[in-house]
Amino acid sequence: MVLLPLKVEAQDLQSLNPDEIFGQLRSRNITTLSSEIAAKTDSIPFRDGESFLKGDVLVSFDCGLYQARENKAQAILNGALKKHAAEKRLAKLGSGGQLDVDLAAAKVAEARADLQIAKQQTSKCVLIAPYDGRVVQQRAGEHQFMQTGAAVIDIVEEGVLEIEFLVPSKRVVGLTKGSAFRFHVMETDKTYPAVILRRGALVDPISRTISMIGTLTGKAPDLIAGMSGQVLLEVDK
Repeated sequence: MVLLPLKVEAQDLQSLNPDEIFGQLRSRNITTLSSEIAAKTDSIPFRDGESFLKGDVLVSFDCGLYQARENKAQAILNGALKKHAAEKRLAKLGSGGQLDVDLAAAKVAEARADLQIAKQQTSKCVLIAPYDGRVVQQRAGEHQFMQTGAAVIDIVEEGVLEIEFLVPSKRVVGLTKGSAFRFHVMETDKTYPAVILRRGALVDPISRTISMIGTLTGKAPDLIAGMSGQVLLEVDK
């Protein structure tokens, strides 16, 4: 087994040796968080480039109206429960009928459903970080009114970087999950060990290439998504 020769030059990649393979670091997850309710932003504590932890509140909205609706729904449910209990007592005493009990039970079920809807809306008053990451771009300002579905903040996952690259179809034989290679990053001028995670399902009929995804096997805190470099595959002599 030998390694392909390393040759990284600062020029247009299209003009380099076609046998050389170049890849780019990407995050496993890049997400745009959007408002799920129509409301004014209250607080956006993390700014562009700042790191956060899974579970942190990335955006909070002014939800006084939604909270009031939830309180109202809770009060209606409390009343419906009392009404249902009273109807059951009257039925036992022979002063009420089963129909009244059933209608009161239906009102309880309806009130519970309305409360569940209200709580669901209130839960949208904050956008929670789904993973450890970093803010890419803050798309809205604090105290800005957001329509439902409007993008508020772009985030990227930290700690798990993947290497995306294209391999000529003639080299794909033998490249399977776990196959080792090295990745020389232009920005740091360092080489890092990596392995293949998966490969694409189809060979592009025009370029005769197939996509490959790899990952670094060691810690590399100096690397961030968007950096690029040369993929050094192990090939048979």
